[in-house]
Amino acid sequence: MKPVPLLARIRVATPCRADWNEMTGDARVRHCAQCKKNVFNLSEMTREQAERLIIEKNGDLCARYYQRHDGTILLADCSVGLAQKRKTRAVAAGALALLAGTPVAAFALHTKAHAPKPPEPEVVVTGVVAIDPVPLPPAEPPKPPPEEATEVLGGMPAPDYEEQQREQLARAKAELKAKRAELAKHRHKH
Repeated sequence: MKPVPLLARIRVATPCRADWNEMTGDARVRHCAQCKKNVFNLSEMTREQAERLIIEKNGDLCARYYQRHDGTILLADCSVGLAQKRKTRAVAAGALALLAGTPVAAFALHTKAHAPKPPEPEVVVTGVVAIDPVPLPPAEPPKPPPEEATEVLGGMPAPDYEEQQREQLARAKAELKAKRAELAKHRHKH
């Protein structure tokens, strides 16, 4: 069974309606005056940074993140998110250049206006984080008890295994006794 990544197991257990823009701080962490806690913006962190933070806090933190419609969290090192940021920057630069009067920018904005519409924006999720437990692998079915020594196999009763072990032990003892006797004879000859 493939392990489930930590970020795929987090969810907001207690949603918060506090306005991120009214909190004091920066793009990565802000202090909420309502609950008196720091709220961490996981979408401004790389996967490694976000997982390290969750582990350091033992999952006891308030977080904010952008969540795609498939449930995955948009992170700073996500290739899809980086591509969207680049497009947004290009459009902003084009608009700025258009205001400056360059024809290249007008073409870029015209092309962008006729491009297919981007997917719906991600959902912003904010609140107290919960980590779902790691699913346990399915339990192995119990093994059947060993078969009885008196089981019938192919019309013949199964041999008594204890008797076989006694016979093997007796043969081994006899062989050992014979080897000792042979060694003793060999010593007496020399």
